[in-house]
Amino acid sequence: MELKSYFRILVKRWWIILGIFISTVLATAYWTYKQPLVYETVSTFILRPRSELIVNDEFVRALDIVSRRVEINTTFAEVARSQLIQNLAAEWLQLSSDQMKGFYVSARVIGGTNIMELTVQGRDPYLVADFAGAVGIETVKYVSNLYDVFELEPLDEAEIPTKPVNSVFALNISLGVILGLALGLGVALLVHYIQAPRDIEMEYFNIIDRDTGAYNKSFFLLRLWQEMSRAKRNKYPLSLGLLKIEYRNLGNDLPATSNQAEALRRAKVLTEKILRDEDILARFENDTLALLLPDTTGEKARSVMESIMAEIGAIAYDVGGQDHKFYLKSSVGLASYQNYLLKQDQFLQQALQALASASLDRSGQVILFSSNHFQRAFKSNN
Repeated sequence: MELKSYFRILVKRWWIILGIFISTVLATAYWTYKQPLVYETVSTFILRPRSELIVNDEFVRALDIVSRRVEINTTFAEVARSQLIQNLAAEWLQLSSDQMKGFYVSARVIGGTNIMELTVQGRDPYLVADFAGAVGIETVKYVSNLYDVFELEPLDEAEIPTKPVNSVFALNISLGVILGLALGLGVALLVHYIQAPRDIEMEYFNIIDRDTGAYNKSFFLLRLWQEMSRAKRNKYPLSLGLLKIEYRNLGNDLPATSNQAEALRRAKVLTEKILRDEDILARFENDTLALLLPDTTGEKARSVMESIMAEIGAIAYDVGGQDHKFYLKSSVGLASYQNYLLKQDQFLQQALQALASASLDRSGQVILFSSNHFQRAFKSNN
């Protein structure tokens, strides 16, 4: 599909895109606003041999062990982030269970060093700094009993954080904008493809008159404009016929308007038997069919219309018994497109004038409007 086609689809369903875009951005902003602020502080510790070691050989051996045994550093880091140490720190600070819910403790050994980094996150910056200090103190106390040779000594104390680490409102809104736009475009295209078969079906039925099964007036006027353009460009003849059908009582010759749709349906079936594939048959008015005959002169079109009138005039049938006989009465107005300067409404007006004259004439004539005057061809009465 071309980019222009996609653009037309998106423009047609702009309200879907806009609605999803606004909803997504607002939801992102609300979610971001509802997220609690998180503060973070970091303290560091160094793992080294105990200061009480005064024998040089033991001191050198201890340094060698510290540098080679990564497990010792990792053990101290695991101790620092353990639940036991956190409980001891909370007990020392006399924190409640609700205050403890917001804390997150992590510890790691900086690669290539004997330095352990302790990170504490929480919702209260002052409480975060106090809790980090308490966790560090409890960790130092606990690991002092693990090894006789090594000790953990504070290096940098935890400071009170001044800015939250999760303050990313602008970033979240930007992501919401991108997500909302992408989601809106995707849904709009999805809706188009889901509805496409139905749209095609509706487009087809929108050019068909439901009562008669012929084309409707809107489609006929479009085809009339197209055929007039082709006729003018290629200089070939074009004829337009209007066939008025009346459903009449056989006895008193009065119209039976309640059965007008049935009359048009029957006339449509009879007319289609005579028309060519390239001819266009449509319902023009409630009681009138329109026929567009490309590459057909006025005289030839008149012959075609006379055949149609003969078929229609031969119809007589009973409705509800012998006392209810009906027949179809037809009137034909015909216009020939010879003056290529005529516009569509002018050409159509010629056919309407011819039909008006035929309706007033009870002799059953086909009236042809051509070369600025009416021509008449008489046929036998119905």
